[in-house]
Amino acid sequence: MKALWNAEKQKRILFLCNNYAQVEVAYLIANSSQLNFIIYSNIDPVSTLEKLKRFKKKADIKFVFNFNSILFTFPNVSCVITFVGHISPVLRSEFTNVLKLAIKTKTPIVEVPHGLFQYGFGFSDDSSIIESASTDYGFGLPYDSIVPNKVSFLGEDGVGNPRSLMGQLRKIPLTECVLPRYAVISTNTNWYMYDEHDQLVFFDLIFQFANLNSDLIFIWCPHPSEVSSPANSAFNTMMKMRPPNIFLYGLDRDIYFYQFETTEELISSSLFGISSVSSVLADYQFFSKPCYVFNNGRFDDIFSLFSSVTLFKNIDDLSTQQSVPPKNLLLKSFDSRKFDAIISNITDLSQSSSEDISSYVEFL
Repeated sequence: MKALWNAEKQKRILFLCNNYAQVEVAYLIANSSQLNFIIYSNIDPVSTLEKLKRFKKKADIKFVFNFNSILFTFPNVSCVITFVGHISPVLRSEFTNVLKLAIKTKTPIVEVPHGLFQYGFGFSDDSSIIESASTDYGFGLPYDSIVPNKVSFLGEDGVGNPRSLMGQLRKIPLTECVLPRYAVISTNTNWYMYDEHDQLVFFDLIFQFANLNSDLIFIWCPHPSEVSSPANSAFNTMMKMRPPNIFLYGLDRDIYFYQFETTEELISSSLFGISSVSSVLADYQFFSKPCYVFNNGRFDDIFSLFSSVTLFKNIDDLSTQQSVPPKNLLLKSFDSRKFDAIISNITDLSQSSSEDISSYVEFL
């Protein structure tokens, strides 16, 4: 506790996080930065903070888990960083209200990616029907973010991928963990670029390969929407027929390792992986883990960004090829100094006034 007249009054950067994966990326950035952060998410605070205990805490990071507390602390916010820069029907109203509040008070907003391949950050599709919250259709064209400032993780102008910090920020180094021999299966087939036929072919190839390697454990890490979406019947149906050496990962599922909360951490200690086109390809690269990547013929432009990647379409590709770690030419480790400089420049150029901030009372 400090008396108010002795307390150091600091402006903070507010991170808007829509799920735990985004909270973790924000936490990694905040712990490597010289700036001061508040991380906001409306997920369960107890489980979130418990999971984050496995990381070193190097910075004075504050957390907010409800919108009313955002209103209370917003006068101390100098910038809002969001992982989603478009109006999406899957975003909760609290998130759009924070963006409205920032616009109303002239607080700068910055968009950063939430994935390696993302609409608005160098990725678009050819869907003839535009549907922003569908597993059957896509965005159909490149879109412009409603957020005026964007910071990319890729390329020469980017700041690097924060997930590269995971190994160095863990309290227990990943290299010191003693685990069984296993391969990782990482999938996110619950979006437009994979139809039901692709899913069935992909999963069947994985089953065949697991049967050919019956002495090896395969740990499957599906995207949360693959498991929870009622529309994704292919995944839920196929899981009932999986070979006995394939295990779904999670504390409430088939297998779980203490303090291994994410697919990234499982990748770090695996022998190799089998994956769809996914953000975790960055983790296979950072941890130098070989990976087979399913090729359904729709990602040629994406694969051209890799100097090395092991693709497969059939069981012969899986059983006869020696996989290598993927290497994305645009991917590099996170540069916290560069990130801090960009954010500081944005906040310096756009300072909100006390008169602007007083307008937040209309959200009460």
